[in-house]
Amino acid sequence: MNVRGIAAIRAGSGTEHYFMCSRLMEISPEITDPAYWRRRAQQARRMAEQLSDPVARQTLEEIAANCDQLADLTAARRTAKTRN
Repeated sequence: MNVRGIAAIRAGSGTEHYFMCSRLMEISPEITDPAYWRRRAQQARRMAEQLSDPVARQTLEEIAANCDQLADLTAARRTAKTRN
């Protein structure tokens, strides 16, 4: 987020704040790539393996599962776009 986005968060309130920020934030093209989400899932799992705290480990495993779901969704979306 750029400086204007941060200023909008501080200055805005409610829906006004949401629209001010959303216009300034850019969506990275890599978030539509299933491989990106698979890499993120792998990273989360590797980090979870290193943790001894069961709550932290479970949280990272859940994050990994969510990243896998996002990978599946982005892959399905790409498939649907190529069919149309």
